[in-house]
Amino acid sequence: MESIFIALGGNALLRNSDKRTYESQLKRAEEAFRHLNGIIQDNLAVVSHGNGPQVGDILIQNEMSRERTPSMPLFACGSMSQGVIGDILLSAYDSVRLKGTNMKDPAYVITRTLVDVMDPAFQNPTKYIGPFYQREMAEELASKSGWAIKEQDGKGWRRVVPSPEPIRIIERDVIRHLLDAGVLPICTGGGGTPVAEINGKLSGVEAVIDKDLASSVLATSLSFQRFMILTDVPNVFVNYGKTGQKAVRHVTLDSLKEMYAEKQFPAGSMGPKVKAAIRFLESGGQTVNITSLENCGNAIEEGSGTVVTRH
Repeated sequence: MESIFIALGGNALLRNSDKRTYESQLKRAEEAFRHLNGIIQDNLAVVSHGNGPQVGDILIQNEMSRERTPSMPLFACGSMSQGVIGDILLSAYDSVRLKGTNMKDPAYVITRTLVDVMDPAFQNPTKYIGPFYQREMAEELASKSGWAIKEQDGKGWRRVVPSPEPIRIIERDVIRHLLDAGVLPICTGGGGTPVAEINGKLSGVEAVIDKDLASSVLATSLSFQRFMILTDVPNVFVNYGKTGQKAVRHVTLDSLKEMYAEKQFPAGSMGPKVKAAIRFLESGGQTVNITSLENCGNAIEEGSGTVVTRH
């Protein structure tokens, strides 16, 4: 039995062709747990997940109803998404797990992640969130709400927020107690709700935390052996989309760091996942698997996908 931290990618709940309904996400979550059930039952496991599309929808709902009800701050929207996704994941897990006395009970933990208000990211917001606007409307909202805005790929203007480094998962000890009790914790949704120490207390801050980096922080603090990053491709690639594209299969930490330094992994896709893998191994983890959800069983049993080891 191993300790395995499983970071689910966005495709575990929504794919590009899906309608963004509760029912559609529940169906995808059931598919995810059918792939994961054996790993979860046979090992000490924690599951984390993304929340980008769900938070985006909540922000649109905020915008559409702003004349009737007060809009919630971004960090509260993140917590709201954790609640909704938690309900979906718990329902999906219960519908899939094998019946029997030895099956683990699940528990969803709404998770907060500590960040530093002095993080340079707060001076340079880069993470796009929410809907697209025409420039005039975006500037009006920015003036009224104190937003930072930027144009994205010629498609329109969007709000941008900081993406600071995660320092610590506030609910780590709660998650440890659940593991000790034989429970499956599902947590760190969307990287967790960002909080900072302000005037002697923890307060929510307007930011978005990368969920793979936050998952790496939690996996390290729990002294887990293996970190599984599940995405929509079976392997990490170098020269992706270019001549000489090649799948990375078995690689050492030092070799992966060299590839990362060569900017082989785009910041908007594989970059944060590779960065999270590097940090996990540098902090004492033993193995990282980066692969597709459908391939997760083979990744454990046969070493398929991308496998990263310390040496």
